Amino acid sequence: MKKGLKFALFLPILLIFSGCGSVSNYYNFNNSSSTNQNVTSTAGQQGTVSTTPDNTDPLLKQLTNDWKNDQELMANSREIMYAFPHSFDNGTNDTSTYVPSYFQHIISIPFHNSNKILRVYLGCLSGQENVCLNWEVRLVTYDPQNNSNEFLGKIHDVSMTGNSGALYLPYALTKDDSKVILDAWMGSPGAGGGDVDYGYAAIPVKQAPNNDYVISDFPQIATRSAIFYDSFGKVVYVDEGNNTPHYSMPGPSNDGAIVFQNLVGNVPLQKILEETDTSYSLIRLDEKKGILSVNVTKYQFSTKCPREEDGQFCAGKTVTVRSIMVP
Repeated sequence: MKKGLKFALFLPILLIFSGCGSVSNYYNFNNSSSTNQNVTSTAGQQGTVSTTPDNTDPLLKQLTNDWKNDQELMANSREIMYAFPHSFDNGTNDTSTYVPSYFQHIISIPFHNSNKILRVYLGCLSGQENVCLNWEVRLVTYDPQNNSNEFLGKIHDVSMTGNSGALYLPYALTKDDSKVILDAWMGSPGAGGGDVDYGYAAIPVKQAPNNDYVISDFPQIATRSAIFYDSFGKVVYVDEGNNTPHYSMPGPSNDGAIVFQNLVGNVPLQKILEETDTSYSLIRLDEKKGILSVNVTKYQFSTKCPREEDGQFCAGKTVTVRSIMVP
């Protein structure tokens, strides 16, 4: 599931500047006065690059308005659950000193325990011709009772490995409204990064210390396989297991364990199923009954296909469906 960054198009430039494809060495997060730079594209042609979030820049306004048509950003897009506008938020008093006027309001997430709304804005900070090179997300909570806004911070593209990168977008609020669950929109990978996916992270709902605050810590709460339930108070997912051979890295998870996490409070992770030489994939959760349906793959190794790294590729397999209880 890869989206958000221009890794495929600009990989040669990334490698030249960083040696390992680090996005932070290339993307310009400059928020000062408007400037333009002449650069050479990967095709060897000269082009003008806008590098600042100046709301008078027609290129940035155009790219921001056309964000849904950005093939890279939307390449593997999942449905936005709280896409703006909707019944919770029709855009009343949709102005804020914390957000440039050209940014697009794309998501509104209602709080569970109050009338507040988490409003999510997206804007292009730098672009070349018809391509946005650098997106920014801004998070603002809106309280309709007193028509007040509170700034939570900015989110920029992040790279956690040299061959991968993502833009985190809010997905939901936890049941107690204490955390924002973020969905990693993965960018096109560099060499060897195709199996890297940051999954879901969570950040606290708290006022930013200043208007330029950039959120930089994204602790993962679940892999891409996650099933959230109990009004986003709990999550179950598959993750790397210790009793099944691993794949060579960077590579896919061996999906050798089913993990449960309570998202309310500081509760340790709990492995609810892990068996030898076995991987799992989640099918569905019957939340009323608390029953999780799972595909279970059992591997059979041999002298021709020994039990070692990447051994699942040649091993014999038996697949069954099992039902297990979740907390």
